[in-house]
Amino acid sequence: MNKQYELLDPVKTESLPNSIQVAFYDLSKPIAGDRWFVRICCVATLPVSEVFFENLDEDKEILNAMKISCEDGLTMEIVKERNFVDEQIKDDVVKMFIDQITVNSLGYMGSKIFPQKLFLSKLEEFKKQYVVQKEMLINEPLDEDDGPADFSACFRD
Repeated sequence: MNKQYELLDPVKTESLPNSIQVAFYDLSKPIAGDRWFVRICCVATLPVSEVFFENLDEDKEILNAMKISCEDGLTMEIVKERNFVDEQIKDDVVKMFIDQITVNSLGYMGSKIFPQKLFLSKLEEFKKQYVVQKEMLINEPLDEDDGPADFSACFRD
């Protein structure tokens, strides 16, 4: 589960046939008077097993780092939001957003090919981030002399 949603109760949860767990969170908040900022977040969590890592022709260092980073599973979020919603229709908008995501996305997420495609796209993202972080560590400047420890060199007698 995504750490930022740990303390929230989902509005709706579903288990898809391909072992993906889906949770809908209502992150709506009042903004002015009787107006609301309506925000619904759908979080799909895919548990990752060793099967995903089989037959991959990747650097072992990257694969090991990826295994560690996705111990809690891979997540994908879908967010729907609308601003300045009248308080009287807020619940209808929340229901409409959940229904839209359910109809438009859960069918695809529940397919047999979705977990592998999600894993491969997250692996590509991870590789890019990993390479950038590694380059930053390699190119980090050594302790160079930054000049005098005090500002006395800046002033004349």
